[in-house]
Amino acid sequence: MKFTDDDGKVWNLEATSGAGAARDQHYRDLLPITDEAVANGVFLTPLTKEQSVAVIAAVVVEELIAKGRYHDAMAVADILIEHYPVFAYIMVKKATASYHLLRTEFHEKYPTAQDVPEDQRPYLAYLQRVNQSMFDRAESLGWRALQR
Repeated sequence: MKFTDDDGKVWNLEATSGAGAARDQHYRDLLPITDEAVANGVFLTPLTKEQSVAVIAAVVVEELIAKGRYHDAMAVADILIEHYPVFAYIMVKKATASYHLLRTEFHEKYPTAQDVPEDQRPYLAYLQRVNQSMFDRAESLGWRALQR
């Protein structure tokens, strides 16, 4: 995590190993961090207090998804994005929640899109738009999926 001290100096601290100093290049070597993501403030940038709270609250979205509460996860994601507009990770989580809704409410019930009842098609289209737009927004900021 990046921390700005009272003198305005920015420190990069390894949050998972006793807060030892870390270099940005170390993370760039390990993770799919693009130049575009760094320039857009997605990675390797100090966070404001508001953004920090949004990052901390990301666990709420993760937990809601884990419990199958996909609508709630999307609603909380919207709030976090409002407070941290370039929070690519939570955009991806919102896309994931919409995917799970698409899967459980449509793909598992209807063999084709034409089989979806007419009155449910607007909701299907909405979920498809959310899924695509969240991935598109995250990718436009420079986010890339981790290649394993």
